[in-house]
Amino acid sequence: MWALGLLCIPLVMALPARFAWRIYTGSKIEHGDYRKAVKQVLDSGYSLEQFRVSLNDERRRLHIEPEKARLIETDVLYPLSLPHFLLLPALIVSPLAILLAIPMIIMAIPILLLLDWLLIEKRGLIMALLFLQRRTKWQIIHISQPHRTHGDLREAVVSFHRIPRASFLGMFAWLMVHWSLAAESIWLEMLVSGILYLALLAVIEVVSNALDAELVFADPAGSRLVPVDKWMQAFVEPLIGAGLIFLLWRDLMQESRLSAGDPVLFALTALFVLFAVAVVGLGVEIGFSRRRGKKTQMVFSNQVVEEINPLSYTFTRHSGRLELNVSCSMAETVERRQSESKDTPRKQLDFAFVEKLRSKAEGGPITPPQAPATPLDISAVENSAGDGGSAE
Repeated sequence: MWALGLLCIPLVMALPARFAWRIYTGSKIEHGDYRKAVKQVLDSGYSLEQFRVSLNDERRRLHIEPEKARLIETDVLYPLSLPHFLLLPALIVSPLAILLAIPMIIMAIPILLLLDWLLIEKRGLIMALLFLQRRTKWQIIHISQPHRTHGDLREAVVSFHRIPRASFLGMFAWLMVHWSLAAESIWLEMLVSGILYLALLAVIEVVSNALDAELVFADPAGSRLVPVDKWMQAFVEPLIGAGLIFLLWRDLMQESRLSAGDPVLFALTALFVLFAVAVVGLGVEIGFSRRRGKKTQMVFSNQVVEEINPLSYTFTRHSGRLELNVSCSMAETVERRQSESKDTPRKQLDFAFVEKLRSKAEGGPITPPQAPATPLDISAVENSAGDGGSAE
């Protein structure tokens, strides 16, 4: 009972934390009205930036501060659910987990770079995608996501939104090693499970960053559209979730039945591992995905354009009518985004810059043309031209 009580600590802390987050993001009536306006735009299939003027007018009408509106938009695009708040004690009550997390973060960086080199630079992921397309006969298309053009999100919330996948994956790896290895030394279990966790984490992070290219499987036979990243999560997340609950209950019961077992120590170790891998996942997200994720996604997008060159569609809804229309090719979309990222506006225009724009002639500035000394007689020009003369 003590072990079960310890394992329930994250759940007990998650419920009030979720309620507090709801209040922090906006619990007033005007906040709810603005949230409904944001969801209405997203449910129609458009991005928020396409309705930025209307949303700003709605924000000013409801007397909402720009920072609060930015937080509401981020929460709608990247909502935090109960699994996110289960990991909140990792940032509050478990500073000792950082002692285990820092060496793992240092070890994770070279593994991530190696997997990024194999899957992206050596085109391993695009080859796997082409093999999957040939086996399933599904067509790959490109549909822009609503958050793609949003340039003002709360990055801390976006990063924390991706943490549960990495954290529960680490917990799953430790429970597998604890069940199969059954070593007497806890440090041997931590070492083996740490290596297994870092290998799985590297694959998941690299593939997730690459599949952020907004690719969608079109299955005409099944009459459905399946995003590639959602298709991958449909296989990974149920396996990790069900396996995590099964292994946790099985190992806890084994510790309770053995005469030399200590279920309380097992519960404390499980909480320590959960909070430690949460810190590792956050460190990998900040140190790798946020810095290198856009480059990985851009390289993989260019590979998709080179091998498949799918069409780019717009998927919208008007009064219950769904419209899937071709807008352009994915190559044009990728080229436009890359040109927009390179074409950065000038921060400040000074007079020195204006002076340099006067002329690029080698002989100095070009003088304006001078007015003629005597006015030009048009009739004389016409008469001379009529007599066969020449006028200059």
